[in-house]
Amino acid sequence: MLMLNGNLFNIDCNAICIPTNGYVTSSGSLVMGAGVARQAADRWPALPELLGQRVYQLGNAVHLITTKGPRYQFEDSAFLGTGETPYHIVSFPTKPSRINIGTPEDVDKVLARYRPEAETLLRAPRSVTRDVKYLPGWKAKSDIALIKHSAEELVELTNTQGWKKVCLPRVGCGAGEMDWHEVYDLLKEHLDNRFIIVHNR
Repeated sequence: MLMLNGNLFNIDCNAICIPTNGYVTSSGSLVMGAGVARQAADRWPALPELLGQRVYQLGNAVHLITTKGPRYQFEDSAFLGTGETPYHIVSFPTKPSRINIGTPEDVDKVLARYRPEAETLLRAPRSVTRDVKYLPGWKAKSDIALIKHSAEELVELTNTQGWKKVCLPRVGCGAGEMDWHEVYDLLKEHLDNRFIIVHNR
């Protein structure tokens, strides 16, 4: 695994990874409201809907989206159709689809700014919540176990596609509130020198 300072969206590579959560709205779009995910959604407005379809159909996993035309499409990819480089965009889940709020430990898994909401939900009687006590995944902190699973899936996808250079940001460490040293120690066990962590200072 290599490190590089720069802009993730300007690196010459085979694919870039976008940190995501697994929450799909009622309209079918993946929530991409903060950090690198927001930047990607602003750059490719069709991306939240495409990823929402993939997550709804196939689960909160690594999904391949390609920006180039049919000759660049793979059997398991969706087509964004912008014609821009990089040619491939890969979702990299760091957060769950939702976070159940049943114990004080569950509240600790929620982002700091949503902690009061989680505490209120935890205390609310079941008759008020109709037995549903959860928050959408985008309100959760990133999950180290999910990052590990995503890294494993990313390596498998990279092997299948024969990519030589895949770039990703410091996944889980922006809007996910994780410590980079913890994430770095995990990623270096799974990602070889085909993978470049891009940090935009």
